[in-house]
Amino acid sequence: MAELRAANDAGDQTLIDALTQARAHYQAGHAAAAEQGYRQILETHPNQPEALHLLGYLAYQAGRHEAAIELIGRAVAFGDEAAAPRNDLALALWASGRPEAAAQCCRAALALKPGFPEAWLNLGNARKDQGEPGGAIQCYRRTLALDRRRVEAWNQMAITWIEEARFDLAESACLSVLSLRPTMAEAHYNRALALLVRGRWGEAWPEFEWRLRVKAMAKTRADIAGRRWEGGSWSGDRAEAPVVLVHGEQGLGDSIMFCRFAPLVVARGWQVVLAVQPEIVGLLAEGLDSEELTVGVIPNAAEGIDVALPPYDSQVSLMSLPALFATEPATIPHEPYLRADPKRRQRWRARIHEAAPSGIRVGLVWAGNPRRGNTAGAAVDRRRSLSLSLLAPLGGIEGAHFFALQKGKAGLEALQPPPALGLVDLAPEIRDFRDSAAIIAELDLLISVDTAAAHLAGALGCKVWLLNRFDTDWRWLWERSDSPWYPSLTIYRQPRRGDWQATIQRVSVDLERLAREPGGLSAHPGV
Repeated sequence: MAELRAANDAGDQTLIDALTQARAHYQAGHAAAAEQGYRQILETHPNQPEALHLLGYLAYQAGRHEAAIELIGRAVAFGDEAAAPRNDLALALWASGRPEAAAQCCRAALALKPGFPEAWLNLGNARKDQGEPGGAIQCYRRTLALDRRRVEAWNQMAITWIEEARFDLAESACLSVLSLRPTMAEAHYNRALALLVRGRWGEAWPEFEWRLRVKAMAKTRADIAGRRWEGGSWSGDRAEAPVVLVHGEQGLGDSIMFCRFAPLVVARGWQVVLAVQPEIVGLLAEGLDSEELTVGVIPNAAEGIDVALPPYDSQVSLMSLPALFATEPATIPHEPYLRADPKRRQRWRARIHEAAPSGIRVGLVWAGNPRRGNTAGAAVDRRRSLSLSLLAPLGGIEGAHFFALQKGKAGLEALQPPPALGLVDLAPEIRDFRDSAAIIAELDLLISVDTAAAHLAGALGCKVWLLNRFDTDWRWLWERSDSPWYPSLTIYRQPRRGDWQATIQRVSVDLERLAREPGGLSAHPGV
């Protein structure tokens, strides 16, 4: 390597030996020993490029992205003229949510080494996150032209085709991955998404189960173990029925959506304990429409919360239940299955009617969880969320009164809303999801992006208009304005990627009609 030659030219045999030993540890997979070796080198040679580069790469592998950026950046600054450190710097920048800078580093690497498949792959990832799907696909194709068996390029191509709503091409890319690596969980999961969104659920559910093998995909308690419940019936005495632990995973909206299946487990003769995110334990404990969850609802996992699991005989993920019940769009249990507390409703009714004594009362939720620290999740959130200012055209509708239910940082936008909205901000008064349920039940309509609030309204059987991104989550299916999951939900999908203005215009037309003739609007106007 250039560093060894430079050291040799300088006659520094001690440095040569130290670099050789540290590199041997690194190549053998002994990360701690390699890190210690490189740190010792930097104590006497603080600007040694190889030590900076590979110590930085070790930091990247450990998830310490800022440290990686600082170290590899110094390696480049202090004379490492190879393509590899620039490519590795791009990886750290991309992982830290800086796709523009990552793309620049990839281009610098490719200027030095045009036939560098890893750099083409990473440039594709960066361009995808910059909102350049066409450019990303070109980069993945360049990667595959150099190395046809590069499964990561096929997999990223599949993800990009899903984001472009080209689900047939996404499935084809997944099959290419699986022909090379049949057990790649991400490819099975991506194929499931491409099948589910097109309504091919019978084929999709077995593939969907592969999500449980995808790192960081299934987020459940680490202490959940034991035999998996496979969907059979219990024919013995109900009082002595075995207990099934049904545990939630992923987002709050997912748990609200799939908790409808827990009573079906009870209907097959089992006792159920439902473990979900702490934020919705109270909501489901009080509002889930089943009196037979005899063991109850408990928190699953959260920082600072230590709740012992009760005894159970078998366990199953909440999101695996649709597969076990062979669910198809026509067989989804979709009657309103959550209810809001009557006393809370009464309190919020007074608050809402005081602010808007007449007309139609409309709740607004315009952003989801930004998912910081999760590169892929953050990219999805940027596509599904919008700014409050984009909802300004709704403010000119006579007889419509608007209430903000937006929590989190995006909720601060309600402090300076578009003047015409006349927005009443209820979010600071909302203590938990039970309050949110009571408010939604007292409103005439909720307009929401694809987040937990939309699922909550649908589960309550309340009217909700979903502002949906172009590429759409699988559960909303493709080219539908209604939802088999929630009969009270109407979908307003972007006609083009990122085009919220056209979407809001259609909402505005329908909302004006609803304000003029309450109850006269068809169940699923949408588009």
